[in-house]
Amino acid sequence: RASLTLGKSKMDHKALALEREERLRARGMDPAAPDAGGKTASNPWGGQNVRAQAPRQSSIFDAHRSIRMAHSLGLIICFVMLLLLFFPWVMHTKILLVCIMGGAVWLARAGGTWLHNSLLPPTLHEGAAPTEQEVTAHDKSLFAPRLSSESFNEEWYVLLDNLAWCCTYGKKNCITTAMYSQDEPLSLGKISRITWSKVSEGVFRC
Repeated sequence: RASLTLGKSKMDHKALALEREERLRARGMDPAAPDAGGKTASNPWGGQNVRAQAPRQSSIFDAHRSIRMAHSLGLIICFVMLLLLFFPWVMHTKILLVCIMGGAVWLARAGGTWLHNSLLPPTLHEGAAPTEQEVTAHDKSLFAPRLSSESFNEEWYVLLDNLAWCCTYGKKNCITTAMYSQDEPLSLGKISRITWSKVSEGVFRC
């Protein structure tokens, strides 16, 4: 009886396989193709990458300038507030600091348009204000939150790029060529050195 059950099971599987091949042929697909059966199921424990994934948000590097500025400003505010939480004399203002941090997180995640229209001077604008779709589509990086070395590196590079943008008045002043020279990669030391060389001479606009 067991052998009859096993034989019947094999026949059922064979019939299902034939039916599947017929459906694939009807769709114009090759049944012999390894991926003809559809999307690969996701593996919750890692392993190989799945075929069917949600579309990835655009990188923060590709985001509108005002979105990147909001991201960096929010990150700086959060960092300063975290440092202040460790000082005893601000213990009674912890709730206020947490509220400010909450506002900074909102600024980084969704405040690009508001920053462009409200706080950024025209010289730091790069085109029109970002649209709601642009704000929604950009990668939130550390504010996803996604705490990884890649996210930290992204945030640091964007922060340096924004700092250079501000120091050159949106690539419009006399230190722009030196700042963006390919002879030396952009770094905090390079930005500080080039900017100070002009400020120390009393030159703020050139």
